[in-house]
Amino acid sequence: MHCRAKIFNRQISFTMPTSSQRRILISTRIMRGLSGKVILLNYNIKALVAAGWDVSVFAEKIDKAMIESMGAQPFSVWNKLFSKPRRLQRFLDKHERLARSGRYDLVVGHGETLFQDVLHIHNSRHLEYEHIYGKTLIPGAKVTADIQAQQVAEQRYRLLVANSHLMRDDLITRYNADPERITVVYPGYDPERFYPRRDNPASIALRDQLGVGDRVLVGLVTSGKLIQRGADLLIPAIAGLPDELRRRMLTVIVAKDNLEPYQRQVAEAGLGDSVRFLAPRQDVDALYNALDIYINPARIETFGMSLLEAMACGVPCITTRGKVGAGELFTGDMQAGLMARADADALSDTLQQLLQSAELRLSHAALCAEAARPHDWSSNTRQHLALYEKVVAEKQLR
Repeated sequence: MHCRAKIFNRQISFTMPTSSQRRILISTRIMRGLSGKVILLNYNIKALVAAGWDVSVFAEKIDKAMIESMGAQPFSVWNKLFSKPRRLQRFLDKHERLARSGRYDLVVGHGETLFQDVLHIHNSRHLEYEHIYGKTLIPGAKVTADIQAQQVAEQRYRLLVANSHLMRDDLITRYNADPERITVVYPGYDPERFYPRRDNPASIALRDQLGVGDRVLVGLVTSGKLIQRGADLLIPAIAGLPDELRRRMLTVIVAKDNLEPYQRQVAEAGLGDSVRFLAPRQDVDALYNALDIYINPARIETFGMSLLEAMACGVPCITTRGKVGAGELFTGDMQAGLMARADADALSDTLQQLLQSAELRLSHAALCAEAARPHDWSSNTRQHLALYEKVVAEKQLR
């Protein structure tokens, strides 16, 4: 039944659930902004609503207007006056009450939730800590890591969705998780935004602004931690290139992280303005299409949506073999873009191959675009909805 209501002087249109509608609760601590997880959830919520599900979304920090605009019902917990540990506990408590209320056919958790039918994990906390800092994360040092360990070790789910085989294998090895209850669904990209378009006026303008000329424009683009994405490896890798190749390239590092250590590293390496630091920009698709080579030399990244987006734009890409989930899409001749390991020498060797050959860059670009093509958001949402239907059917048989 379609209804309208006036809430805080705004007309809100919504649909009352019918007795045949399946009800789903989606819980995540943060549901606002433009993180990879929020983007994924936006696409999935829209797909669920379009498929006839009655969708409720619970988060500690939530953009209620955004949720309502998608046809879903938002819930939050009032936490402004509490400490961070207390806020987390209040989130967990309210999620548990909602999950155990009996109102939902399916409960889906994204992140720190202990009661759900389907658990989505977006980051392997212990794996990342070990590869970034080179030591084991001890119990009690990071609450979110402790919750993740409890979720998986105690199998607090009917089905766990990992975002790569890299993550799946780590969860099985680390926590002795049941392989039959873990599936892999890659995140996606928007094909109407991320596609090869070298004639994009914004891309051309950026190259002109940077003064690229006939040089090869190389870029590292991330919204996350630069140390995790291997920015400190990129700078000595460039410094280690033959002088002739180094003069033929210009590098941009696009990030919102603290840039000072990397700016100092560039100065100490004597690279001058051949390495530029840029602020993140909304039209990241134009940025990708301005690049001649995209680099993600991460120490660890369980997927890497920026790598998939750059591939979809037909940019030849470099990443770390076995350490980046999206690198699992590199097959056949694409493996020329895989660094043997996360260090400056391996990156320098791989980068040198692409810098030396425009023909290799063109062929690698085409392979990247082709490998990305099947993994758009429509594929991601189809897989998720099929899994949710399967879990609901299994619950009804019990």
